[in-house]
Parts: sequence; structure tokens; C-alpha cells
Amino acid sequence: MNRVPLYVAFLLPLLMVGCETLRGFERAEMATSDVRLARTELVGTQEQLDRAVASLNALVAAEAERQPRFQSFSEQVDTLDRQVDRLRTQVEEMEAQVDAYFTAWEAEIDQMESEALRNRAMRRRASSIDSYQVTMAAYQDVDVILTPLVSKIRDQQRYLGSDLTASGVGSVSDIIEEVRQQEHTAQQEIEAAILEFNRIASELSTAAAE
Repeated sequence: MNRVPLYVAFLLPLLMVGCETLRGFERAEMATSDVRLARTELVGTQEQLDRAVASLNALVAAEAERQPRFQSFSEQVDTLDRQVDRLRTQVEEMEAQVDAYFTAWEAEIDQMESEALRNRAMRRRASSIDSYQVTMAAYQDVDVILTPLVSKIRDQQRYLGSDLTASGVGSVSDIIEEVRQQEHTAQQEIEAAILEFNRIASELSTAAAE
């Protein structure tokens, strides 16, 4: 039977106590860090979406040598898929961290003996939650348009991969124009979300404003 080393048995309770006594402002900074990471992924998505659509435009405009342009477009689409996955993963991690912060805040409020301070803290927490929900609504606006747009761009890759002739490219000119228009809208929504993520990071942070 394996035995736990004595130094591990001694340190484990101390580590557990350290986790349990994490202060509210420390949780707030952890949440802020994840918000900023999500904001970085939003910027990355904005830039990669622009590159993917630009490469599609270059392919459509080509009168010759479409194959290397198609290869470039395909690489940009694959990169866009990975970038969107990173964005969604980071936002999920951010949500978990922010939820943990608000849950811990509620637990601290429940332990307050002063009714006046407890009520004031409850109002502050409710206000912060409302503010955070505005940020998440901005992100949802991005996701609503980004999901079908990326799917449409991926379908262009599949379609042109089988028919890269001049007539084949011309046959989807209307759909390509839809992609351009939707990309413009998506860029506006992403920009609005970036501003929201900046705002909520500033509100959650206990550090001095930069």
C-alpha cells in the first residue's frame, strides 16, 4: 500500500485553508484576468475574420492562378475556426471565474451582522451582476452572427474546393456578397463587445486605472 509522504500530509491542510480563505478582491482580480484574456481572443477573432474574408475576396478577384489563392483562403478559414474555438473556450472559463466571484461575494454578505452594510453590499453585488450581464449580452450578439457567418465561409471553402473554375466562382457571387455584408456587421458587433469587455474589466479590477 502506497503511503503519503509526511511533508505532503503536513502541507495539504495548509493549501486547502489557503484556497478556502481567498479574499474577495483576489477573486475579483482572477475574474478580471480572465475577462482580459477573453477580450484578447475577441481581438484575435476580429483580426482573423478580416483576414479570412480578405483572402476570399482575393480569390474571387483572381483571373488566373486560383489554386494558390484558394490554398491561402483555406488556411485562413482553418485558422478562423481555431480562433473562434479559442474565444468560446476562454469565455467559458471567464464565466466560471466571474460566477465564482459573485458566489463568494454572496457568501461574505450572508456572514455580515450589520443589516445596513449587508443591504448595501447586496445592492452593490446586484449592480455588478447587472453590469456584467450587459457585457455578456454584447458577447451573445457576437456569437449570434459569428456562428452562421463562419459556417457560410466554410461552405464557400467546400464549394470552391470542388469548382474553382471562373463560372464556378461566378455562380456564388451573390453568396459571397452576403458574406461581405455579414462580416461588416460582425466586425461592428465584435468592436462593441471589445469595448464592453474593457469596461467590465475596469469595473471588476481593484487595481488603479491605467
